[in-house]
Amino acid sequence: MNNSEIKSDYWLSISDMMAGVLIIFILMFILKINADYGLHKKYKDLVSTKEVIVEELKEKFKDYNNIYILDDGTVRFLLGSGGKINSWFEFGEYTLTDSAKQDLEKFIPKYLSVLYKPEYKKWIKDIVVEGHTDNQSQFQDENSNYLFNLNLSQRRAYSVVEFVLNIDQEILSDKGINYDYRDKITANGKSYSNLIIENGEINLEISRRVEFKFNLDWERVYMEFVNDENTNN
Repeated sequence: MNNSEIKSDYWLSISDMMAGVLIIFILMFILKINADYGLHKKYKDLVSTKEVIVEELKEKFKDYNNIYILDDGTVRFLLGSGGKINSWFEFGEYTLTDSAKQDLEKFIPKYLSVLYKPEYKKWIKDIVVEGHTDNQSQFQDENSNYLFNLNLSQRRAYSVVEFVLNIDQEILSDKGINYDYRDKITANGKSYSNLIIENGEINLEISRRVEFKFNLDWERVYMEFVNDENTNN
């Protein structure tokens, strides 16, 4: 075998190896695309699930004139019918009024009956009760004003959660609700960080509000996808 034949065989071997490596990279790329598509589809399915939940909530509370369901699933629960000021709390206070308790006793069973449907429950990561205030206070200093309202909004949200967790179980049982939601619900005060603006001006009455929100468990979707991939491989 002469030198030219040796060089030809050498470069042929290199070419075959590079072709093999290229094929491996192509296969890995295809697998990566398929995996990304599979995960994307699971995320998309969860988005669709949330849309269905929101529509069910809208239907459930369509006859309540003081409850508004936003497209992102936020339940904007004004502090009283028609946005009346402080009907859930006395001015500057965080103790629930009797009317607030009655509202919550009607609201909670209906709300949870949707979120805790078997097909939805495992995808609900948490339920957040948010307290919001207007930007009014007796303080001239902006920091003191914000902190006062932050403390007030947090305590009001906490009062709502405290009451919700102590709603007579017979009330819930009568509505077919027999589950523990203590691991889901939490309180969050927002001060006046999310004021309601209408026609370029702050609507003080509507800014004073309590909202219920639910968050989806995106991490659970990812972990289930990873486990499925490991099982299949």
